[in-house]
Amino acid sequence: MCFVQLLILFCLSGIAQTKGKFKFTSINELGILAGESTAEFQMQSINGVSYKSFLAGIGLGIDDYYERTFPLFVDLRKRFSKRETAPFLYCDVGYSFISKNSMTGWEMDKKGGVYYAAGIGYEIATNSKVKAVFDVGYSYKRFSRVIDNEPWRNSLHYFDTYDYSLNRISIKAGLRF
Repeated sequence: MCFVQLLILFCLSGIAQTKGKFKFTSINELGILAGESTAEFQMQSINGVSYKSFLAGIGLGIDDYYERTFPLFVDLRKRFSKRETAPFLYCDVGYSFISKNSMTGWEMDKKGGVYYAAGIGYEIATNSKVKAVFDVGYSYKRFSRVIDNEPWRNSLHYFDTYDYSLNRISIKAGLRF
C-alpha cells in the first residue's frame, strides 16, 4: 500500500471509531480481465468504511491486461438488502500507474491514465465477520507509449506516441472483512 492510502485508512478508521454507525471494511479480490487481447490476471485491495447499505473506500490493484499497471481508485458500493447475504452495485474511478520496468530499447517513455470500472455483485455471509464477494463488470484503462522509431540515427529521431484505450470484462472473487 502506498503512503496516501495508509493515511486515508488511518483517518477513516478514526472516524469509524468515533461514530458507532460506521464500520471499517476491507475487500480483497482476485480475478480475470478479458477483452480483445488475451485474458489476464487482476488483484485488488479496497479499504474504507461502510454506513448502512453504502461503502466507500480507497483501492489499489495490479492489472496485467495488455500492460502491467497499478490502478489507484475510489470505490463506491451500494448493497440492496439489510441481510448478511445481498446483491450490490459498485463503481471505481481513479488513475492507473504504468510499470516502467518493462520498457523495451526503443521505448522512450510510458504514461498511465484514467481507470474506471462498474458492475454488479453478490455477497455471501460465511460467518458474522467474513463475506465471500463475487462480481462481474466493465473495466477501462488508458495509457500511452512514446517510441523512437530510428534510434540508430545520431541527429534525427522520429518519435511516435501510441495511446491505448482498453475496454474489458472483469470477473472477480474475494473476501470482505
